[in-house]
Amino acid sequence: MTYERIRLIADTVFYASPDGSGLQDGSSSANAFAGVQAAWNALQKNYDLNGWTATIQLTDGGYSTGLQAYGPMLGLHKPGGSPVIIKGNSSNAANVAFNTPGVNTFSFDGGAVATIVLLTGSASGASIFYATNGAMI
Repeated sequence: MTYERIRLIADTVFYASPDGSGLQDGSSSANAFAGVQAAWNALQKNYDLNGWTATIQLTDGGYSTGLQAYGPMLGLHKPGGSPVIIKGNSSNAANVAFNTPGVNTFSFDGGAVATIVLLTGSASGASIFYATNGAMI
């Protein structure tokens, strides 16, 4: 069986929600992925960024799980740009809140790269942002 990734042809927005469904494609807030991890996994498995930027737009709400990202996205070659932007609410960052006690909220490893903006977080006993082994946040 041959599997082809979807190649982006422009900067693209995908949506994630704390109330999203595992059956959604992330194409709108009504069809949001079930959290930022599901959005990241779908992008990494199914898409070739083809030099474009993928934005994971987080809908308002309280997130109890964060993101454990390992390895780069396919198609990273846009000079000076971030291949993935994880973005909260541009009007009120407090509307997108992460609370992940005991685990790193955003953990990047093995060359994973993203820009994270406009959200709030707490992670008692761990870090909100953690990057190692060539990863960048």
